[in-house]
Amino acid sequence: MIKNVIFDYMGVLATVDYKGIAKEFSLIDKFKALRLLVGIKKNETMHQAFNDYQLGKITTDDCCFIASTLYPKAAPVLPKLLDSIPSHIIENTELINLTKKLHDDGFKLILLSNSIPETQFSIQNSSLVENFDGFVLSNLVGLRKPDPEIYRLACETYNLKPDETFMIDDKPENLAGAKQAHLKTIHCDNFSKIANRIGNLFYSNYHSSTKE
Repeated sequence: MIKNVIFDYMGVLATVDYKGIAKEFSLIDKFKALRLLVGIKKNETMHQAFNDYQLGKITTDDCCFIASTLYPKAAPVLPKLLDSIPSHIIENTELINLTKKLHDDGFKLILLSNSIPETQFSIQNSSLVENFDGFVLSNLVGLRKPDPEIYRLACETYNLKPDETFMIDDKPENLAGAKQAHLKTIHCDNFSKIANRIGNLFYSNYHSSTKE
């Protein structure tokens, strides 16, 4: 019997309007600094720096310094770009409405995310916090997905039995880590339809207002 649901944040409960960020800072045609946010894996040094940033091992200033050595033309705008992330986050309203119903119906809900200070700020200042029983954020706990230890930490901290718990994430590699921690998993492969998918697991003929 499923009693608990662990939600990823970015890609499941919310997404970033990267085009809006690019437009605000006129980045696309000038020097393509947007890849600092959406193409991080293309540069090994920047990829490692961002991983360390998600683990809380380096500060925002450290991350910006490393990025500026790789993309000198982008250096002046990098801190402002990171600061702008919270204002460009679009929450999945349909899914957040479902989390309220699940919470009200007695399910224990945990938010588990590979986070940076900017997304941590968004999470902590969102109305969705009322629907959750706890939070595990990588930059605060020093662990990140897909390391199975972050899922075990969530279970131990909030007294969750893995075989009674779903982990919902948009990245298959993160779900693989959850499976190693013996959690059941759901792949969010469609941001706009995930509310109906999850709702139908718990409620007969569940329909959100999202048009499919």
